[in-house]
Amino acid sequence: MEPSKNKKNARGNSFGEMKQFFIWHGEKILVCVVIVLALWVALKGLDYKPLSWQPSELETNADGAKRTIESSTFTSGDVGTKQPSYYSALAEQIRLPISAEHYRNVSQWHQPFGTSPPPRQ
Repeated sequence: MEPSKNKKNARGNSFGEMKQFFIWHGEKILVCVVIVLALWVALKGLDYKPLSWQPSELETNADGAKRTIESSTFTSGDVGTKQPSYYSALAEQIRLPISAEHYRNVSQWHQPFGTSPPPRQ
């Protein structure tokens, strides 16, 4: 008996189907693997650590800061006592002329374009 052309042996059929599957879907599988690895690396890079404090501690600290601000001795008379001219005069006193002698090098590192380097000694 002659085997029919519609029937294939089990090995050839499954190998052909696997080959065709990877031809059509291999790049999608590879992209999924790359995305999963990228997510894993990103999550490991974040170095997740649980909180070392409780929300109630944050509320306690905020209330303490509020009480400290309320009990401070700051008065509204301190606001605006220094005029901008005071700061301008102070800046003028601080400024010093910049001297180029502090920025000279013994040798010239980069030759200007179109010039030849100095002779070696």
